Amino acid sequence: MRDLTKVKEQLEERKREIQEQLGEVAKDLRQELYNFPEDQAIQIEQEEVPRAREHSLYEELTKIDNALIRIHEDEYGKCENCGNEIGEKRLEAIPYADLCIDCAEEISG
Repeated sequence: MRDLTKVKEQLEERKREIQEQLGEVAKDLRQELYNFPEDQAIQIEQEEVPRAREHSLYEELTKIDNALIRIHEDEYGKCENCGNEIGEKRLEAIPYADLCIDCAEEISG
């Protein structure tokens, strides 16, 4: 198993990056709505991408927080579905992975 201190540092660094990005997205979304309904419709449509990005960042942040909890509880690297070890290469690629490759493929269909 990898050095969990290093994994924890990587996860915490990514968490900081996400929090910064969320701040930027929030700033973009705080723009005032225009007074005319036609302009409001355009602005709302333009907010779809930042809102999708915000949702994606929050999902990743949740996964990182869960991985940090698993590290703390000595459960890091175990599949939450079947209990088997998650492959080292998978954890290197996705340090917050909570499913082994077989379970991830099975769930994603």
